[in-house]
Amino acid sequence: MNQDPNRDAAWVSVETPFPAPWLRRFVADLERLYRINSLLEIRRWNDKGQGRVRLEALNLSNGKLLETDLRVERLDDGLRLDFKHSLKTSTRLRC
Repeated sequence: MNQDPNRDAAWVSVETPFPAPWLRRFVADLERLYRINSLLEIRRWNDKGQGRVRLEALNLSNGKLLETDLRVERLDDGLRLDFKHSLKTSTRLRC
């Protein structure tokens, strides 16, 4: 990982008992990943095709409405999500 201390970023690593190929298949279903989050109430999930998604959801932990467009890039080792209208600009899931 390229961890530049001058950038506003965070990294999390999680050990799992699952093999990487299984995890890559699991995270490939992005809508499922968002829907299993018990603190996120999905109001609208619109898959626009070509790696684009419109997401509207209520964050139950802070009461804020999230409305953003996602650009999803499928990588050999996971996914990269770029957020258009969000405090978070991107997320990378590596398996």
